[in-house]
Amino acid sequence: MRGEIITTLFIVALSMIGCQKNLDNNSGLEFDALQVNFGATSVGRTWAEGNEIGIYGFCTRNGEQDVRMSTNTNARYVAKSDGGAFHFAKVSDGDQIIANKDDHNFRFHAYFPYSASNSDMSALSVQVPARQLHATGVDNYGLYVASTQVSTVVPTINLDFKSVFSTVELYLPNDIIDEDGNSVVRSLTLKPAVPDNFSGVLADGGTYNLETGTFSSNPSLQSDEIELDFGTAGIVLTSAFTKVSLAVAPFTIPEGGMDVVLSDLSGNETIITILDGEEGTVLAAGQVLTEYLSRDNDGIIPVNFPVVFSLGLTNGDRNFTAVTQPRWVSDGIWTCPSQTQAYAQWYKVSDPAPSPLQFKQFVNTGAISSPEIRGIWTGDYLEFTLPVKRFAAGTAVTIKFPMYTRQGPVFWNIEYFDEGVWKSNKTNVTSYDPAYTRQATFSLIRGGKIIEHTMIFAEAIQSGHVKIRITCADGSIQADTDTKVAVRTTPWVSSGTYGAPFYLYLADSDVTSITFSTN
Repeated sequence: MRGEIITTLFIVALSMIGCQKNLDNNSGLEFDALQVNFGATSVGRTWAEGNEIGIYGFCTRNGEQDVRMSTNTNARYVAKSDGGAFHFAKVSDGDQIIANKDDHNFRFHAYFPYSASNSDMSALSVQVPARQLHATGVDNYGLYVASTQVSTVVPTINLDFKSVFSTVELYLPNDIIDEDGNSVVRSLTLKPAVPDNFSGVLADGGTYNLETGTFSSNPSLQSDEIELDFGTAGIVLTSAFTKVSLAVAPFTIPEGGMDVVLSDLSGNETIITILDGEEGTVLAAGQVLTEYLSRDNDGIIPVNFPVVFSLGLTNGDRNFTAVTQPRWVSDGIWTCPSQTQAYAQWYKVSDPAPSPLQFKQFVNTGAISSPEIRGIWTGDYLEFTLPVKRFAAGTAVTIKFPMYTRQGPVFWNIEYFDEGVWKSNKTNVTSYDPAYTRQATFSLIRGGKIIEHTMIFAEAIQSGHVKIRITCADGSIQADTDTKVAVRTTPWVSSGTYGAPFYLYLADSDVTSITFSTN
C-alpha cells in the first residue's frame, strides 16, 4: 500500500513592535526604526536549533525603490528555541532587517538552508547531489524558497516556503536483507528499473533565481540515480520499519517503475522494484513520495502487533473524524492511523425494506469519537484486513473493543478466515432478555459493552492477510428497553429514517479502540 504525502513548509514572520498598527504603509507608526524579527511554525518538517535561513529584504525608502533593508544583502538568521516554539534571530547586527518610519512597498525573499556564497539572489547555488549522506539529513539537500510583497511590516508577514525539489521516503523493514531481522544496510541507491524508459533526472543542480522562481540546471550535475550513504558502519534496522529519505529532482515515474538497490557491508546487493504500474505519475516539486518496501517484493507490508484502531480522544483530539477518516462515509473504509497498511471496511449485505436506506456517519460528542452505522441487518459486517508475514500456525489473535447500541441488533458473530474458509466460535448465547437465545459469538445489551474474543489460526500465512469480521448474526432481535428485546421485521425507524444508534463506545471505560493482539 502506498501513500503519497504532499509536504509544504510554512514560515511565519512576526513583527516584534512596540507601537500601534497603522494601515497606511506604516506612515503613522510611532517609531524611527523597527527591527523585524521572524518566528517559525512548520508543516511537514521539524525545526532544530541551529537551522539557518537567508532573507533578502527590500522596500521603497525616501522615494527610492528596492532599497536593501539589511547591511548584509544575504541576511543570515538562525533558529532558536523558546519554550518549545522556534524563532529566528539575526546572527550579527549586519543581518538585522530594519524598517524605517516612512518605508513602504516591502519585498521579502527567503530560502533554506542558508549559504554564505549566495550573494546574488538571482543565482542561488543549489544541488540535489547524486551521492547523499544519511547523517546530513534530507532537509540540508535541495532548497526551500519563499517570496512575498506587502505594504506594511505589521502586524505580521507570512512567508510560505515551498521546496524546489522533491523527497522520496522509503520505509525499510528490519528483514529487508537478513530474514531474522536487524539487517545492516551500507548504502541504498534509487534508479529507474529500465533506464531506457526514463527521460528525466533524479540528481540535479545549478542556480535558482529567488525573485523569478526560475531554476537553471547544470547538465554536469545531473544523474539518473541517487545513492544514500549510511557510513562505514551502515545503518542497523532494529525497528519494524525504519524511514530513510532522499532529496530528488521532480520526475515522472517511468514504465517498469524504480529499483531500490540495497548493499550490505560486504557489498552484496538486494534489489527491490517499486512503483511498477505507476507509469506517468508525476512527483512534483515540493511533494513527498512515501513507499514501504517488502523483503518478498509482493507488496505486503506486515503489521506489528498490537494493531490499534483508535477511538475516543487522544490528548483532547478526536480520533475518528472526517479529517482523520475521509473515506468512511463514502466508501466505508477505516484506516488504522498508526499502521496505515491495515484497514477495515463496512459491508451492507441485506435489508428487508427498500427504504429508508442504511447510512454511515461520524459520532463526535463528549468522550465519543467513533464510526456509526444506522440500519444494520442480518449479515452486515465490518471486515478488518491485517497484512502479515511469517504468521505461524497456531497463532492466537485476540480482538477487544467497546460496542454500543439502542434499538439495534443484539446477536453478533466474530468470524476469521482460516484454512480457506470463514470460521466462527459460536455457542448458544442467551441475550440480556433471557427469552431469546441464538447461535452467536456474543450478544449486546441496550447500552455499551466491552467485547473480548480470541481466535486460533490453524494455518500459517507466509505472506498475506489476516481477515476478521464483526458480523450481525440476527438483525431482527433488537435492544428495545433495559430488560427486554423487541423482534422487528426491519431495522428500527425513527422519523422516517433508520434511527438505531450503533457505534463503538462504553462510558467510563479505558477501552477506547479496537485492538488486535497476538499470543
